[in-house]
Amino acid sequence: MRSLALLLFALGCALPGFASAQDVPSRVGRIAWTEGAVSLYRDPAVGWDEAFVNAPITSENSVWTDPDARAEVSVGATVFRLDGATQLDVAHLDYDGIDAQVESGTLAVRVRHQDRGGHLVLATGQARFALMGDGSYRLDVDPDANQARLTVFSGVAQFESAQGLMRIRAGQSVVASGPPSPSYEFGAADSDEFDRWVATRDARWREGPATRYVSTDMTGYEDLDAYGQWSNDAEFGAVWFPTHVPADWVPYRTGHWTWVDPWGWTWVDNEHWGYAPFHYGRWTQVGNRWGWLPPARTERRPVWAPALVAFVGGANWNAGAGTSAAAPLVGWYPLAPWQRYKPWYRANASYVNRVNSAVRERDHPPRALQGQQDWRFANRDRGATVIHRSALLERRPVAQARVPVAPDSIRRQPGAQPTTLLPSRTEAQRAHAAQARPANNAAAARGIERGPTPASAIPLARAAPSPGTPPPRNDATARRKAQPDFARERQKPAPKPAPAAAAPPGIAPASTDASSRPRERREPPSTQQGRPLQPARPSTAPAPQENAAGVAPRRGLEQQQQQREAQQKEAQQKEAQQKEAQQRAARQQQQSQQREAQQREAQQKQAQQREAQQKESQQRAAQQHQREAQQKQREAQQREAQQKQAQQREAQQKQAQQREAQQKEAQQQQSQQREAKQREAKQPEAQQHPQVQQREPQKERAGRPREAPSKDSKDSKDSKDSKDSKDSKDSNDNKDNGKDEKGR
Repeated sequence: MRSLALLLFALGCALPGFASAQDVPSRVGRIAWTEGAVSLYRDPAVGWDEAFVNAPITSENSVWTDPDARAEVSVGATVFRLDGATQLDVAHLDYDGIDAQVESGTLAVRVRHQDRGGHLVLATGQARFALMGDGSYRLDVDPDANQARLTVFSGVAQFESAQGLMRIRAGQSVVASGPPSPSYEFGAADSDEFDRWVATRDARWREGPATRYVSTDMTGYEDLDAYGQWSNDAEFGAVWFPTHVPADWVPYRTGHWTWVDPWGWTWVDNEHWGYAPFHYGRWTQVGNRWGWLPPARTERRPVWAPALVAFVGGANWNAGAGTSAAAPLVGWYPLAPWQRYKPWYRANASYVNRVNSAVRERDHPPRALQGQQDWRFANRDRGATVIHRSALLERRPVAQARVPVAPDSIRRQPGAQPTTLLPSRTEAQRAHAAQARPANNAAAARGIERGPTPASAIPLARAAPSPGTPPPRNDATARRKAQPDFARERQKPAPKPAPAAAAPPGIAPASTDASSRPRERREPPSTQQGRPLQPARPSTAPAPQENAAGVAPRRGLEQQQQQREAQQKEAQQKEAQQKEAQQRAARQQQQSQQREAQQREAQQKQAQQREAQQKESQQRAAQQHQREAQQKQREAQQREAQQKQAQQREAQQKQAQQREAQQKEAQQQQSQQREAKQREAKQPEAQQHPQVQQREPQKERAGRPREAPSKDSKDSKDSKDSKDSKDSKDSNDNKDNGKDEKGR
């Protein structure tokens, strides 16, 4: 039993550390904009370092702005704007909430689409303020005066006091004085030049088509519409194409690598829009252009990754000149939509699965990669980037440090295990210390005292410079803590209402109407030379004079209690009215959006109907044209047939006429032949009659019998008859031949 107890105790001691190492944050912010010298604190071994645009912000990170400098930190749809000489310590950042500490300076917060499951708490040395909803807030902290003021321009906030949770509504401000005697006073909201700058920056925030494709919890989504365009691809769906890049641009090539705990090596892109596309989703080529495929919009809380790439290389891979030990190389390429992400840091299975929710499994290549056997590694062949391992440690710009390597050489390299290929955390710290040492020596040679490394300026939408020598320290950086204390107790003593006598002398009563007050520039806390924050006019009546024992009369306490109750009722009524107004505005906005959607839908339907009608009319016209052509063809065929029939009839008529003519001619010839025969037959008979007539009288007169003709005479007669018939026959034959020739 004792051994079992010891084992359970050991497991209980080991599991918390193991779990914390496994549960890496899923939500990460970024440095979205800088103006002037801005510093970033991430690693106690490194200290304050230069802040780059798109540098990740996570738990136990701090941001500092020098005087006359400003910066923006964005987390999803929430933006923190720092005025000069302001330090923001982020104690905790994830989807369950944000806990931050403001040591000094002025911080403006704009909350959009606040997650109901999370919280947003700003702590100071005097009080803890919770921002309860979407709105605009401002927090001023003066550590010298031990005071903090929270102003609510829109939205609602609350803080803990001796009377319990106190609400700060839109148009109000509260000044909390710190221990040992914490107190607070309410007043009206007021604005100055910094608030007008904040309003100008807010006006640049545009939510366009990107919100239809990505979640508003994705940090950096607000820059996608301004620097790219969306397209619906038939094969990949929603694809975002950057529009301000050269033709040979490749993802993960214009930026640098840096070490960020707990992930390790993390990509920081130079492009102002280069945050969301390099920490979420996948890249692929569509029509010879690199396009970004975001996670599905249904992924309400997208999971952040330091760089969605795969590494290539090995221990013996070098540039081809020298030994591998002298110039080892490291290569990487963007993951394709069908490739899974393999972290090079310790992470649990749930995190890995959520990061890979954007993977689109497929067993056949896309249309553009048909015929390629290794199509799954198309991004390696088209988008691999190779640098020296030393350039990675020195955080040099990749575009300048890139080593040209033949594609065949990259193809031959195996898929590298990042834990064995990439430098370790210790190597990264040593390299950073080696970089900082020459800068400190140069500053000492010039006689300049040098403290923790501050930052240099990074203008908006300009390529971040490579980490190098920071500017010398000035007196204002003395306010910045050398090492922020993130583990401090967040619970502050509950402040009490401040008596009227506590107000500094010479302060004019504040008007309750913020619009009627003069809008003078409010000095930054660090430039007030120890002067306390000027409290606004107390919302409660002046407290009665205390007696000698320091105890107020009962009557005064009752009046104060009644006044507080009346104020609470009035506040509740105002809150109810504000809620009702907000609900009414929300309903009106929703109705307006519905009307707009209906109008758009009606317009789309009308356009579709018009298009369908046009297509139908075009089809009808084409069909009519086809029918007319067919009709013309039929008519031509009919005319041709009629002509042929007419020609045939005409030919038949001619043939009939010819036959009739031939028949008539034959009849005429026959009739002529008969007549000729008859004439011929009549001629011998006529010749014979006179002879008979002559012989008969002779017989009668002679009274002698008639003698038969002689044989010679008979032969002569027959010869003559045959000759006549032969001549008649030859004449008829000649006539028939003449008719035949005439017929032909």
